[in-house]
Amino acid sequence: MTKIPGAREELDRAARWLRGQVRSVVVELTGDQDLEVALPEAPAITYWEEPLRFSYSVHVQHAMNGEPGVDPVQGARFLLVSAGWDVTVLRDVPEVPTNIEARTGEFRMSLLISQARDSLTVTGRTPVMALYEPRGLHLVSPECARCRRKLTALQVLRRRSLWGGQEPQPRRELWWECSGCGWLGYQHHEGERLHAMRRLKGREGNCFFCGEDQSNVAGEIWEQDGELRDWVVCLDCGTGNARRVGRAPDDGRSPG
Repeated sequence: MTKIPGAREELDRAARWLRGQVRSVVVELTGDQDLEVALPEAPAITYWEEPLRFSYSVHVQHAMNGEPGVDPVQGARFLLVSAGWDVTVLRDVPEVPTNIEARTGEFRMSLLISQARDSLTVTGRTPVMALYEPRGLHLVSPECARCRRKLTALQVLRRRSLWGGQEPQPRRELWWECSGCGWLGYQHHEGERLHAMRRLKGREGNCFFCGEDQSNVAGEIWEQDGELRDWVVCLDCGTGNARRVGRAPDDGRSPG
């Protein structure tokens, strides 16, 4: 993938600024002047749709000092507003942890304050940025491994466990099917080796997660810890998982 000049450096600067903001909030509410807030070594992929977009997340969990007469919710709100954050208290019910959401520009911060347990959890996220140029909109179709016809791109979307109104996202693999012989499979990246998948029939073809009929496909069987396993993906909801399919043969033969 081709890097976008200066994008990673800009995202790293954003992460350092966010770390400072999170540290200020936690120090103010806990009194821990020696607090160190770590950053991940690299940003994580937030959106898999091209172009891939990345962000940093910062997470701190800490005990509060619990000073009598001090309202940590009001203290957190005042501190964030003074620093230029837009603050919303989503939940403030007695005996229930208070949830505070804050944003400034594309930065996000979430606070969970439990006065009953004198505990504080703060999570922050940087803006989401593309670090690499998108792959070509018109991918080069590989040849079918079975009949040598040109393959057709197949879109497989992740439709489960989407948060905050997030749209379905394409799986990270490049999926292909053959309109001639019915071959189905995927590549990890454009130009790499094709991996064949087989359509499952009967009950095992129905997705356990979304309930769609005859939507499961499975890859090659491999041996692990004395058992045979394969990888199943639902073409409707995009969920993939490894499953056990039996015990490995004792005579040293290859599974299959």
